[in-house]
Amino acid sequence: MEVPLPNQSYIDGLRTNDVPLLESLISTGQPMAVAAIRAEGGSQADGELMFQVAILELANSIRTNALPEGLPLPNHLEELALAHYIDWREERGVAGGKSDLHKFPENAVPTSEQLRHTRRQYVAWSKYARLTPECQTTLRSELGWANYRPVDIDDKTVHSEEFFDCMARYRELLGASATEGLVENGLPTWSTAAVLDEKGYDLWQKIQQVIKANAEQRIVRQQKSQTRRNWAVFGTLVGVVLLVWLYSWFMRPVAVVVYKDNFAPPESMVADMQARYSQLAADDSTTVHTAACEPLFRVADEFYQKKEYGQAAEALENLLDENEQSPCQSDALFYLGIIGLHLDHPAYTLSNFAKIEDLAHFGEDIYWYQAMAFVKMAEKQPETKERAARALERAIGNIQDSVRRGQAQKMLEKLSK
Repeated sequence: MEVPLPNQSYIDGLRTNDVPLLESLISTGQPMAVAAIRAEGGSQADGELMFQVAILELANSIRTNALPEGLPLPNHLEELALAHYIDWREERGVAGGKSDLHKFPENAVPTSEQLRHTRRQYVAWSKYARLTPECQTTLRSELGWANYRPVDIDDKTVHSEEFFDCMARYRELLGASATEGLVENGLPTWSTAAVLDEKGYDLWQKIQQVIKANAEQRIVRQQKSQTRRNWAVFGTLVGVVLLVWLYSWFMRPVAVVVYKDNFAPPESMVADMQARYSQLAADDSTTVHTAACEPLFRVADEFYQKKEYGQAAEALENLLDENEQSPCQSDALFYLGIIGLHLDHPAYTLSNFAKIEDLAHFGEDIYWYQAMAFVKMAEKQPETKERAARALERAIGNIQDSVRRGQAQKMLEKLSK
């Protein structure tokens, strides 16, 4: 981890949207923010997202000369990220933890209204980024006219035809949030202000650039590290490798047979979702949940039913990117996990399952498919057979369906031989 820079360096860098400064700020501040949010019950993804929003919050404070004096900015960002996370949970009606937000002077934490305004900026820019460059230019230009000279947004003599097409596309990307707050010139005022804020959008873009570069570097480092470990094992532990190979030769068929005999995924994601939520009909929120999610899943489901699992996964991942605060997040992660099993990537399955917050919505399914992922992993890595057995034991303890329970017990018996 890098040594934090002096506050003035961060302030100067955020005034100019300096990329090296952002790299340093993310390197020093993000791990602290993620740790604080995970301690509050949030996920790694929650922490990373709220830290990005916190950078925008800090930049807003600097631009408006509202930054409290004397605060170590990487630590202040941790506090801002945590404040955003707790307010976000409150906005969604989810009870949160009771973090101490008074480590710094009380006025260091913005009001709930300001926090929500900044999160809306993030949403507005993330949707704006999905427009074509031509649409971005048209919207910014013609919304700028309306901003300085109010006009009737339906007046075809003032605005171009391209403007109306681009505005309709932007409203579609904003989804339900397009009707939140005061609407002027066809769009909520907060989204219009974000579109016209070129410097803020430039900062958002550069944050995404740094985040993406960091992710790519992590992958490269992991690959290099794995390669070095592989050569070390090959060069110094040939005898052990031979034993593992012999062990794999005899034990691999067991996991293969166990997995193939029991993996029975849904034929349709949408049909499976409807069936699952119909069982939760006593909860009034499930009706809204299903109605909101089904249309978003239909494109992915078309690929899924045609066994084009790569395209189905891409559609679901796009859904995750476009609907950060949607109730459909957990469903997307669940079906990405199932697709991981189809694609023989059990680690991808387990990674997606680990991000699901409302596990109760998935009942025993989550235990079943998690167990199948561990069994699939044991097929490729026989040394993980014990982990697969433990996952099956956990599934047996949580599955009520007699057929599945019997299958799990049989799988466990076969793996134990």
